[in-house]
Amino acid sequence: STRLLTILFLSVAICLTAASVPEDTVIAKFGGQQLTVEKLNNRINKIPAMYRQKYSTPEGKIKLLDLLVTEELFYLEALELNIDQDAEMLKRVENQKSNYLSQEYRKRIGKDFKVDEDVLREYYNNNQSKFPGLTFEEAKSRVNAKIFSEKQKEYIDSFIENKKAEYELKINFAVVDSLDLETLELPKEFAEADLFTSNNDKLKMTAKEFVEFLKNLKEENRFRSRDNKELANFVEKLSENKLLYHLALESGLDKEEAIAKEIAQIKRNLILRTIYNREIVEKIDLSDEAAKKYYDEHIDQFSNKATRKIQQFVYSDEKKAKEYYKKVKKLMKKGNDEDIDKIVEETTIKPGKKGVLSYIYKNGIIP
Repeated sequence: STRLLTILFLSVAICLTAASVPEDTVIAKFGGQQLTVEKLNNRINKIPAMYRQKYSTPEGKIKLLDLLVTEELFYLEALELNIDQDAEMLKRVENQKSNYLSQEYRKRIGKDFKVDEDVLREYYNNNQSKFPGLTFEEAKSRVNAKIFSEKQKEYIDSFIENKKAEYELKINFAVVDSLDLETLELPKEFAEADLFTSNNDKLKMTAKEFVEFLKNLKEENRFRSRDNKELANFVEKLSENKLLYHLALESGLDKEEAIAKEIAQIKRNLILRTIYNREIVEKIDLSDEAAKKYYDEHIDQFSNKATRKIQQFVYSDEKKAKEYYKKVKKLMKKGNDEDIDKIVEETTIKPGKKGVLSYIYKNGIIP
């Protein structure tokens, strides 16, 4: 559909080249929505540092603005088509939200962790050769740096194991062992089985639900388990993520402003990817005829450029160069390559590799 989009080009040119402009200055309008200098700068700050400079110049900001405008048009189109309400879309959003919140909650578990002093002292006493001449107090910060990550992980793992016990969360590995990884089908005796059991219904998962979950991952090329042992490790992590996601929701982590914004962005990104695939990627003609036509029209991109080897004769003065030019010309007529190579090696100032330069392209530069 066609939408009314107003870009304030004059404002853009002035704002993005001016030294300082108020953050609330509007540089683009999308129906009832607005894009301000602040939003543009926030987007730049989220770009990885190695690419950020490219979009920090006035020209770069204008290019980024153009990308944001295009993105917004795709997003508005997706909303009009109700893609944000699609059942499969909501399922993918829930999965990514679950992954994100479980990771964030895991970070929170170990956020305030500190290694007990008696643990630091024990490590110091058992490894004094690593800290020669230093007292415990002098070496304490170095000891902490060495063992902190390991002890923090042990603390987080212990917390999770205690929570699994509290919720009686258990895995039915018989379901995992019986699953055919090629077809993702279960034997009849496990068709109605549970994969996860718990005293909390929100942490349960049936074998059927698990198979559907794997099928979705397979369609998105994110399921690569090669054997059931590898799958068992995957299931262990899945049970932990499910538990941590539940704890994150229970703690209200998803309601925190910064976290809520990230979740909203996750949903937006999925919507944009879906509408782009639907309106652009899926409409690309990938038939053999189309591929052949593209190949014929762009054959240069699929062909090796013609190259030659060139033998160079480099001299410090023109007189000497002309003298050997005549000699080489005569030897070429006789096909005497051996004597030609000898001339290069004994008389030129660049005798390396017998003067041969490889892969010289037609109309290209000769080194």
